[in-house]
Amino acid sequence: MEKVQEALESLGVRGEISLERKTAVIDFNPKWITIDEIMEAIRERGFRVKLGPAGC
Repeated sequence: MEKVQEALESLGVRGEISLERKTAVIDFNPKWITIDEIMEAIRERGFRVKLGPAGC
């Protein structure tokens, strides 16, 4: 969880991470960063990423 939180914080993104549900709900400004950049930062820390039913 700490690695994912660090990834989000390094990008200026806020998120609520649940290890139990294996989810992260994030809050970001698409004018400053893209969802692809966020997903890549999480992948770089060794985690798999997929978008939920809402798309992002």
